Amino acid sequence: MTTSTLSRRGVLPVRKDDIRIALLIVSLIGLYTQFHLYVGGRIVFPFLIPNLIGAAAFAHYSLKRRFQPAIKVLTLLILFVVSSLLMAAFNGYLSGALGKYSQILFSLVAGYGLCTLISHIERERLRKLLERLAWGVLIVAFAEVYLGFYDIMTQINSVLYSWRPQGFYTAIERDIALWGQVRPLVFSTEPSLVGVWGSVLMVGATILAPSEQWKRYLALTLYAGALFFVARSNTVLLIFSFYIGASIAKEGNNLIKQITILFSTIGISFALLFISSLTPLVNYAQGTSFFARITGPYLTTIESLKYSPFFGIGLGNDRLLEETVFSVWAQAGMLVRSATYVEAHGITGMLTNNFFWIWINFGLAGGVLFLILVFSFVRQLGRFSVTMILITTLGTWMTVGGFVDLRSWFFLYFFVACAISAEQSKINVTKRQS
Repeated sequence: MTTSTLSRRGVLPVRKDDIRIALLIVSLIGLYTQFHLYVGGRIVFPFLIPNLIGAAAFAHYSLKRRFQPAIKVLTLLILFVVSSLLMAAFNGYLSGALGKYSQILFSLVAGYGLCTLISHIERERLRKLLERLAWGVLIVAFAEVYLGFYDIMTQINSVLYSWRPQGFYTAIERDIALWGQVRPLVFSTEPSLVGVWGSVLMVGATILAPSEQWKRYLALTLYAGALFFVARSNTVLLIFSFYIGASIAKEGNNLIKQITILFSTIGISFALLFISSLTPLVNYAQGTSFFARITGPYLTTIESLKYSPFFGIGLGNDRLLEETVFSVWAQAGMLVRSATYVEAHGITGMLTNNFFWIWINFGLAGGVLFLILVFSFVRQLGRFSVTMILITTLGTWMTVGGFVDLRSWFFLYFFVACAISAEQSKINVTKRQS
């Protein structure tokens, strides 16, 4: 139910939904443009605006709801952090761990706040907003690639990101060599974000869609195929495939639906692979970017688990992490070959995959325990299919790095909020019918 505040002077009422949507849009802009607070070229507060909005929403929700169930789980998360800090102190890297664990707790709390904000927006309004944003990304990307708007976009971005020490991504020759065309920016800092955010927004809209299943999946498939073809981003295929696969495990699907979705997914995958063959995909798979996203993090995880299989190398243990990463890249023959890339992006660029960060830092036992605590935390918000959200988020985390920043955790909370909103809508319909 959308509420509003009536004005005594007869002015149009301000609806709470309008405020929530405005805050969500500002948060999305802050996440999409990667608006950080810098001091001397160093990030001191990542994703400043959405973090502050999320923290404020968390405080508001806590005061209004008395927040007892989630506080218990949050306390367990804090105990997990404290025990990890004690281990860091014992092993001599407390100073590095302290900042990162503080950031991870703040990111979880701020993401929780944004989730409460999103899940309280009226379902149909939220769906339309996400759908329009997703199609807007695709249209602007199309205009850049095929209508000559790329030069205009670079001029806009040169003003938009004049405050960033590193500016924004421009590598025309590399894009043409790998993909056969320049990749669109769509007001972002780098083209890969176009694929990530376009896919995420459309998946969110699909979760919220009330139409028949095949119509929802058809619209998503057409969108994913078009976005991949225009943006030349493999992240589109990864996020799309994982969400389709997650739908199989969604609660409420009978065996026939699951089999139908499974075979449809196989057919769609073959179709998208055919589309991908129209681009030099093999060249990309052999390049630095793919190695930093998939192969490198995987090999680093294996090496880290050899060192400590149960609890990982420890978040904040930068010295050991650097030794492990550089050793992996050197053994794979990528270190010398990618010297310029490594110098520019450092360890974060060499491990561009949020999913593997969990196991590298926490190990198998610590990683599982941490994820259980996080999902217990978000479970306090409402009903949703845990398996579907976990698999869908995994598809996004396979494409996004920066384990302790809000951007990574936002995707989990975003999918949770959409699923809660869709589930609540079904409950309301059932109640009205009865």
